Amino acid sequence: WLWMAIGAIPFAVFFIVVAPVVISPLFNKFEPLKDKQLEAEILQLASRAGIEGSDVFQVNASKQSAKINAYVTGLFGTKRIVLYDTMINNFETDEMKFVMGHEMGHYVMHHIWKGLALAIFFIGFALWLASKTLQPVINRFQGRFKFDRLGDVASLPLIMIFLTVLSFLFNPVFNSYSRYMERQSDKYGMDISGVSGESAAIAFDKLSVFNLSDPDPHPVIEFWFYSHPALNKRISFVLGYKPSDG
Repeated sequence: WLWMAIGAIPFAVFFIVVAPVVISPLFNKFEPLKDKQLEAEILQLASRAGIEGSDVFQVNASKQSAKINAYVTGLFGTKRIVLYDTMINNFETDEMKFVMGHEMGHYVMHHIWKGLALAIFFIGFALWLASKTLQPVINRFQGRFKFDRLGDVASLPLIMIFLTVLSFLFNPVFNSYSRYMERQSDKYGMDISGVSGESAAIAFDKLSVFNLSDPDPHPVIEFWFYSHPALNKRISFVLGYKPSDG
């Protein structure tokens, strides 16, 4: 289990940090932002956030869906700020500034790395727990399973079922932490962008429409399955938030 957990680390780093820079351009066209006034405002935001040396790209995500997205990623010379064309075509400037301020908050507060560390810890814990609990199950049912050790490739379905159930049980832990980071970034986006609560609320409303999100899920559903706060809560937050609150 330990070697497997260690071996998973470079894969996790690749898919979370490297893939958006290396893999995504293989499937979509990334090009410099055409709206130079918008580019200047975003770069000004980035400078205010301490994200220097970034390139701003737009990507033709509309060829796959109407979903809205934007992100800040990369290290050293690969730092990039990316906006989906679906956002550019449907959002006003202040709405985009708030969304980009939010994404910059994730970047400067190292949320990607914190989430990655949590994922790696969980992978190690899950594999350790599997090694301690599944072998006795195999010993008991080996006649029915037709294998007698966890190292047999035939045990893979059993391991995957175990990890799936464990991930489901730990969903509230991961999602609660994710919602906390999202609220931090909402606050950061309000502070750094300087836009009104109304503009931020409209941005959230549009995200709900284009991403087909339920703005008001049942509290249990939100607690167990939502990695972001419910949109009605986010809208209430930005409408009532004052930068002077700190």
